[in-house]
Amino acid sequence: MKIIALVDPLWGGHHTAYLRIFSETLINKGYTVWCFKPVEETLEKWIADVHPEWTEDQISTFNYSLPDKTFTSLKRFNEPASTLFRWRHLHNAIRQAEKKYRKKVSHVFIAWVDSYLSGYLVPFLLDIVFPYYWSGLYFHPRHLRTSVNRLKPTPSPSDIDIALSAKKCISIAIHDEGILEMFKQRTKKNVVLFPEIADATPADKNDKIAQQIQKKANGRVVIGAIGLHRHQGLLTLLRVAKNASSERFFFVFAGQFTPSHFPDDELNEIYSVFNNLPENCFIYLDRLNEGSQYNAVFSVLDIPFLVYDNFTSSSNRLTKAAIFQKYVLAQETFCVGEDVKKYHLGETVEAGNVNQCIKAIDVLYHKIKNEPLPTDIFETYSQLHSVERLGERFDALLNKQTV
Repeated sequence: MKIIALVDPLWGGHHTAYLRIFSETLINKGYTVWCFKPVEETLEKWIADVHPEWTEDQISTFNYSLPDKTFTSLKRFNEPASTLFRWRHLHNAIRQAEKKYRKKVSHVFIAWVDSYLSGYLVPFLLDIVFPYYWSGLYFHPRHLRTSVNRLKPTPSPSDIDIALSAKKCISIAIHDEGILEMFKQRTKKNVVLFPEIADATPADKNDKIAQQIQKKANGRVVIGAIGLHRHQGLLTLLRVAKNASSERFFFVFAGQFTPSHFPDDELNEIYSVFNNLPENCFIYLDRLNEGSQYNAVFSVLDIPFLVYDNFTSSSNRLTKAAIFQKYVLAQETFCVGEDVKKYHLGETVEAGNVNQCIKAIDVLYHKIKNEPLPTDIFETYSQLHSVERLGERFDALLNKQTV
């Protein structure tokens, strides 16, 4: 069996879910998976609990994380030198695994290739430092959304995607359908549209947090965000909650909250609400475990709030909303906004525009209360971003390698 080195130097959230799903998909296709991931035992525990039938011939795990070494005296070449060292560090980790098992890796798939990209990362040097055929999932190709008019037709040496010109780079996967053709033309590589997969584990019907939300909402339409980072529009949702009808709407703020990500004036506004919580609001400022707990809370939302601030990338919360058949309120621009409009998944508004948000939730309120849910639309979108589609996309990605 061909060996795929599946690499993700990060952990938590979707990183955890993706390594599980990618491993399942590749093993089901007959590959042997060597999984390189941070020093955590949760993947091993998951394998033991969910796939006790897997053997060492099917999957092996290796502790791996990004190296601490960074360069600081090379001026504009600090970042490319540090990034090239990451590739060397990964090469060493794979080589040690090959020595241990006396086998050779056929292909390396990096599930978060963003950590391995930098301007001035010379492609031919990368081919020398990392001699494996490789591909990767590029989560945030922001420059193709925000700097299109300044980009040359092909990557310049200073562009962050110059490393994709390396000969050993076989394919690149992205989530953003709107930049697919542009990226193909730019890189001259096999660019594959990967589904933005979401964990569809059945919700825990006995989850205490979800039960509290339902009890306090008392029949009102529930609008909420799971994830309270600044770019996820926390401040906008707070302002909507203060100005929307408290008789018809109930608002949920759940997930980890990092105060250091906000300037002082915004923090003061946030705390003024959190410390004197209105009756139509619920907060839970802690991490929700991916799977049944997360989905329990998500499933009690009538309208997931996806009005992100200047966020150019995709969001698997949009997939999750389709799985649980929920309309969304989303930003009108970039990948998320384009998908909502194209597939009729809810309403879109200008980021940060509270008045537009209030008008949009009124529209969604009347749809939810007076119209049958368009289940066919939700099913179409969830199928586009399903595990079954992932298998097809891996075929398109890996089959380009002829050596």
